[in-house]
Parts: sequence; C-alpha cells; structure tokens
Amino acid sequence: MNNKVTIKKCSGSLSFTAKDHAQNVIDIGSDLAKGMSPVDLLLSALASCSAYDVAAILEKGGKLLELEVQVEGVRKQEEQRKPFETIHLRFIVKGPFEKVRVKRVVDLAVEKYCSVGATIRPETKITHELVFSSVFSETEAL
Repeated sequence: MNNKVTIKKCSGSLSFTAKDHAQNVIDIGSDLAKGMSPVDLLLSALASCSAYDVAAILEKGGKLLELEVQVEGVRKQEEQRKPFETIHLRFIVKGPFEKVRVKRVVDLAVEKYCSVGATIRPETKITHELVFSSVFSETEAL
C-alpha cells in the first residue's frame, strides 16, 4: 500500500497545509498559532498509530474502550538536526478490563504493530507505560 500526502506552503509564512489522498487536511507550521510543528506531528503520529492498534484489537473482542495517550520525546541537543533520543508513551485506559490482557495488547501495539514506531527505531528508544483509571484525572499504574 502506498501513502501519498501533498504539502503546500501557505503564502506569507513558514506554515504549510498537508492533504492526504482522502482530502483530509492538517496545518503544519513553525508558528504554532498556524498549526502543529513537524516534530509534534511525529509524536502525534506515533501515539495515534499505537492507540489505533490498541483500540482495534480490544474492540474486535467486543470491548469498547476509552483511551488517552500522552507522549513525550527527548531530543539530542548537541546535533544540529536534533533527532529524538527517547520517546515515552503513557496509555491511560478507562473501563472494566483484564489488566493482563490490556497490557499484552499495549505491548504488542507499541513493540510490534505500530508502523510509525518501526520506522523510527532503532535510533530512537521508545518506551511505554500503562495506567488504568476510573476517570482520566485519577490514575492507577500497572
């Protein structure tokens, strides 16, 4: 499967509009008022790719899922290009789930199924944790 995205520069700024084959649009820019930065988009891509896999697997089993993923990356400061050294994903799951099963699904999603993660490894170390919550503000780590 080939993916295709077109990036078009917005006039008068260092901002861009990205459009995919289905005409979905996202704003990208160095001016954060005009869109997410490319680096934050990479973090978002990793988090959403992993989250999609977790949700798809659990919902195939008939479990509706409330899921939040927080992602934080640490970049090398000594290099001009500043690639990510590490990225940490924090999965917060709400619902009545078997913790062992959910942990296994999250592990598989991050370590095996996520295409974005596979693309940026091994140069970037990706870690993750799982938190179960009755509400998203009160969490219990596994």
